[in-house]
Amino acid sequence: MVKEFTAINPFLSTVLLLGGNPMKAYVMTTGAVFGLLTLVHLWRIIVEGLHLATDPLYVLITFAAGGLCLWACLLLRLSTRP
Repeated sequence: MVKEFTAINPFLSTVLLLGGNPMKAYVMTTGAVFGLLTLVHLWRIIVEGLHLATDPLYVLITFAAGGLCLWACLLLRLSTRP
């Protein structure tokens, strides 16, 4: 079954060939994306002013992205332990 997926996705075949874990690569990527989203939101609050911090949806998205980034970091840390 892995052979079928590697024929479709050359990136997956490279990850498996190098002995990597595709799930670990996925968690690293999503953690980085959510971390960048959190940093951009915080940067935007600094640049545009605190009025953004009064928007509940903006604050919710910022905290959710930060939480998902921290969760990804925790999963990566736990996955490297023996």
